[in-house]
Amino acid sequence: MPKKLPQKLGYHHGDLRRALIDAATQLVAEGGEGAFTLREAAARVGVSHVAAYRHFADKTALFAALAEEGFRRLRTTQAEAGRELPRGSLARIEALALAYVGFALDDPSTYRVMFGDRLDDGPVPGTEEAQAARARARFPTLDEAVEASFDLLVSEVVAAQEAGTLRAAPPRDLALALWTLSHGYVDLLQKRRIRGDERAKIERHYLRILGISLHGMRP
Repeated sequence: MPKKLPQKLGYHHGDLRRALIDAATQLVAEGGEGAFTLREAAARVGVSHVAAYRHFADKTALFAALAEEGFRRLRTTQAEAGRELPRGSLARIEALALAYVGFALDDPSTYRVMFGDRLDDGPVPGTEEAQAARARARFPTLDEAVEASFDLLVSEVVAAQEAGTLRAAPPRDLALALWTLSHGYVDLLQKRRIRGDERAKIERHYLRILGISLHGMRP
């Protein structure tokens, strides 16, 4: 779970960038993504907004750093969840999927930032591709973290196809189908369209839903 932070963070030395990210996590948990400014995040840490601007140009840049960290942690969490299971097995894919849901349940504040509005400069005339290009230009390391997280799932799909566990199909399509299922399930849980208060029951229910999708992906 995310670190439980005091209502006001004292800051005297060390990693101010880290402290601001922690403050943002806390503030999102308390009031949502739109409930504070970079100045307020700086005040929570106990520094001036001028000091905060040395690390982040604006709140969007702070959110980008928080999201990037989230995607890197998500990838690590999923990789560790499947490490001891046979590569190419359905059990390993199930473990990665469960780790995804668990990450969202354990750190809902970071997850909301990761999958909130695109972290670019706002509306950009033209296509969605133009907006994505703008976002990548400003926050290239965030884009890399997102791709690395997704590519882990793609690699597991490829391994399962090579083992004969999943059918032949574009692996990125199958990976996207699995990602969509996990994300959709989490979204329904967070909005309480699916009721679930006990972690073990949530996991058992999700595995049943996942099993239906995996059955359709078998050879």
